[in-house]
Amino acid sequence: MTHDVETAAGQRAVPHLAALDLELGFRSCFNFVTERYPVDLGLIRELRAMGHEVGVHGVKHDGLKFSSREIFLSRLGSLREYAEEWKVSGFRSPATHRRWEWMPELPFVYDSSYPDTDPYEPVPGGCGCPYPFQIGGVMELPITLAQDHTLWEILQCNALPVWQEKIQWLFAVGGLMTVLVHPDYITSEIRWREYRALLQAIAELPGVWRALPFEVAHWWKNRSSETETILLESTRDEWRLEYGERACLTQV
Repeated sequence: MTHDVETAAGQRAVPHLAALDLELGFRSCFNFVTERYPVDLGLIRELRAMGHEVGVHGVKHDGLKFSSREIFLSRLGSLREYAEEWKVSGFRSPATHRRWEWMPELPFVYDSSYPDTDPYEPVPGGCGCPYPFQIGGVMELPITLAQDHTLWEILQCNALPVWQEKIQWLFAVGGLMTVLVHPDYITSEIRWREYRALLQAIAELPGVWRALPFEVAHWWKNRSSETETILLESTRDEWRLEYGERACLTQV
């Protein structure tokens, strides 16, 4: 469960969202924009005391971070300072702006700026993968459910049927269920009911690990370091890979 806090109004709604998550047995990550609104450091302490995680959602949220190399480098310094001051492990880029070749420079353990697929984002597309993976030394945790903003604000449709269909598919393939719901957009009773129903639907799935993002990142990184992957053979139609003592055949 992740929540990007985009405005001061969204920050005021955070305690209600945090309480609902806990009520239904979930801990969440709340990502704050460091310099767009006055961040309530007392709220950050309260969230951590409740068992939630805190992450960084960019410095300005102005869409410029990845627009040029100069701006990117100038903001890396601020990101490092906040990562150290707030003692955070994770990052999500505002509006999921991203550049593959620059992501390894982020001063965080993990990033969660790539959707698995999303044609509606400013950078459309995605990584095409429902599992964590590494970009250099940074662990990527893809956003695997359609965003609330996309469903509620852009398409103006009910989110729950879309979410329910996707969680069933992710459960079937053992994928990562990364939910992104903003406190800024959960602004009506109908939306609150849909989000509650999503939490209930996930809670009813057997054997699901309800983890914080940094727990997933550390677990997957340790898992990857213990698994040797060797490319044995490739043809035009398939790759044959060996993982330790197991082999698999993947169509391409």
